[in-house]
Amino acid sequence: MNRTEEKLLFLTGKDTSITEEIEALEQAGFPVEVCYSVEEASEKLHQENYRCSILLVCLFGEEFSHWTGTSRYIHSTNDISILYYTKKMDPDYYRKLEEGHPDGIIPREAGLPFLVYSLEHLCRKKKASPMTRFLNIVDETNLSSRSYQYGHLIAELVDAIIVDDKEGKITKVNKKACEILELSQEKMIQGEIYKSGWTFIREDLTPFPVGEHPHLIAKKTKRPVKDVIMGINRPGRETLWISSSSFPVFERNSDELEGVVTAFSDISEYVSIRKNNLRMAAIFSHADWGVALGNADTDRIDKVNPAYARMHGYGEKEMNGWNILSVFAPEERADIPRHIQIACRMGHHRFEANHIRKDGTVFPTVNAVTIIYDHEGNPLFRAVNVVDMTEIKRKENQLKEAKEYSEILFNKSPIAIYSVDKEKKIVNFNQKAEEITGFKREEVIGRDLELVREELQSETAIASEFRIVTRNKEEKIIERYSSELCDANGSAIGVVNSFIDITEWKKLQEYKSDIERIIRHDLKTPLNSIIGFPKLMLTDENLSDEYREYLMIILLAGQNMLNLINSSLNLYKLEQGNFKFTLEKIELVTILKQIRKTLKDECFKRRNTIELRLNSNPLERDFEISLMSEKSFLFMILLNLIKNAVEASPKGEDVVVSIEKGDKLEIRIHNMGAVPESVREHFFEKNFTFGKKHGNGLGTYSAKLMANAIGADLTFTTDEKEGTTLFLKL
Repeated sequence: MNRTEEKLLFLTGKDTSITEEIEALEQAGFPVEVCYSVEEASEKLHQENYRCSILLVCLFGEEFSHWTGTSRYIHSTNDISILYYTKKMDPDYYRKLEEGHPDGIIPREAGLPFLVYSLEHLCRKKKASPMTRFLNIVDETNLSSRSYQYGHLIAELVDAIIVDDKEGKITKVNKKACEILELSQEKMIQGEIYKSGWTFIREDLTPFPVGEHPHLIAKKTKRPVKDVIMGINRPGRETLWISSSSFPVFERNSDELEGVVTAFSDISEYVSIRKNNLRMAAIFSHADWGVALGNADTDRIDKVNPAYARMHGYGEKEMNGWNILSVFAPEERADIPRHIQIACRMGHHRFEANHIRKDGTVFPTVNAVTIIYDHEGNPLFRAVNVVDMTEIKRKENQLKEAKEYSEILFNKSPIAIYSVDKEKKIVNFNQKAEEITGFKREEVIGRDLELVREELQSETAIASEFRIVTRNKEEKIIERYSSELCDANGSAIGVVNSFIDITEWKKLQEYKSDIERIIRHDLKTPLNSIIGFPKLMLTDENLSDEYREYLMIILLAGQNMLNLINSSLNLYKLEQGNFKFTLEKIELVTILKQIRKTLKDECFKRRNTIELRLNSNPLERDFEISLMSEKSFLFMILLNLIKNAVEASPKGEDVVVSIEKGDKLEIRIHNMGAVPESVREHFFEKNFTFGKKHGNGLGTYSAKLMANAIGADLTFTTDEKEGTTLFLKL
């Protein structure tokens, strides 16, 4: 084209200075004519013999919407190329300018040489179709370096370009597209994007169907599809997030689709930041603690979260704009600036202070002040996290009171208590323990103090009697209970021991035993006379049967009482470990019948009987079973067990005593009563009784002790339906 034959029409506002641009263009051989309105430009273009192929629209002083609308009108009525000349270099701004379908956008910041170059480049182009111009742009951005001005412009306008033909096949891609997608041009043109196993998702992580991708929607509707956010999941790599816009390109002066141009950029970092912001916003809105935000350079509150407003008794918006000091109790306010200064100096500071509610009540808080900085280290804003400590303080006070109360109970307890850790080092020692042992607390804490000299008797797994030596070398007898200490996970961390001094009680027991032994011994002398007198009278042949029966009852009662006294004396000797056994031949059935006669009155009161059996069958009248044993012990064992069975049996229910002969002789005593659950594990313990007005808790204890002594095994079973059965294996 001969430049002297055609003019360059420069459309601009009257207040815009373009003197430098006009001089540069005229020096390059472009005759420039300036117009200040669309009407003036249209009038010139319609003049006969007025030749102008380029309209340069200056967007310095006007909103682009004003000029783009008028330039489209000029473009539709004249065969002319239109270029936009702008101050801004903002991709979003350029995308809006693209709506005017210009032939190019020239940023002023690119310089006057670029302005001249762009116009020369446009003049060299023939009347190519819009699609061809897009393809040329892509080629130029692929081949040129960033120093090449036109390629630099395109690179600034869009990050990546993909061009589809009207059939939907990729024909061109630029370098940026290859870099972002990490695919070569060849693979992209071959359609590798949809063959590589990639999946596409929306911003809400739901699937993004291929048929709804922007370029296919633009092709189908022949309308631009803009700013679509899409995630691309690529195996073995992080999700790539892009913002994509697709524009249909039409043949010149036609509605026929020539292809689709898609521009996209990598916004992965932006999406990550936005998601983090959303998470932070969610935390801010739903946090249980209060958050107040404000400018780092002022004391003003810009925004508070619901929890912050709620703990102060206000609505969220009510507190916006407040001075930060106003939320603190009056007596605290003078010290708050110092805390803020520390936070500004250190970046973070934590302190406790009282806040004041709308109703005037004061409540304790913990305040954490954090200064947020930009990448250059300049303070952006201040965040104050506030935790209402009212409930925590209340619980702390309760815990403190409970601890003090526990310490009082521990130290004032009438029972001596001390605890040891896993290494058996004493960690606590109460006043009663000091009193019994003679050791002071400060003397024993942290020491492995072994007070025990010897174990006297182990009654249960946790309770035992010990003889100890005190600090003053005095011997005492204690009853100690031990319990394992465990942490929250159930792991053992030590042992707590409690004990009482039973030295005096033991002495009293010995005195009592001595007195009982004396009494028993003294009773035997007159009792022998009581037994001997009926024996003598029974030798009289003139006695009637009735009197003979009475004398037999007296004789039997006396013998039973003598057996009881002898057994009691023997039981004491057995407990002391100095009893000497005397084995003799015993008629078992005779003993059982004798016991049945002894308990006749008790059975009458309870309306039941004692039934004797052999191998589950009624015992024959004259049948006898002989065995060698300690007669007084066996008599006492059977008397105690059968008597207990009669007393425990429901009224009207018989007691069955069955002798089972097998490899061993076994005696079973059954009644329909059940042993209460609370008694079962203590059934054979000394001094343990239940439900008996005159019971002393020695019956089953003595029976068990004597059974063990004669080598017998005594056990029991009990059940609510089947009743109770005692098993004595001889």
